[in-house]
Amino acid sequence: MVRGGDVAKARLWRERFLRFEDGGVTIAEFCVAEGTSTASFYAWRRKLAMRHQTSRKKKPSAFEPLTIAAAAMVVIRLPGGASIEVPANSENALRVIVGQLAGTDVEAAPC
Repeated sequence: MVRGGDVAKARLWRERFLRFEDGGVTIAEFCVAEGTSTASFYAWRRKLAMRHQTSRKKKPSAFEPLTIAAAAMVVIRLPGGASIEVPANSENALRVIVGQLAGTDVEAAPC
């Protein structure tokens, strides 16, 4: 993990890694040209990768559980702008429509 005193070094190494990826040279050649050691290259690559993984784990998910209370209608929007509205409590109708759209033969369940 990058500590407060390493912020400037971390920025320097991020810039170096960008140059390395654009350079088309080996790590050893790059380090000689930058005036740094390969050990530092690998250490900073590991530090920054760990920091990236840690920050990704802290981000909330884009998807949250969804509970639909009482919906009066279910609207199925089709490509081209058409839509189908079905009463939410009509499970059989929904089953048949979704089956038809999916291309499978689904019959309504007996009442």
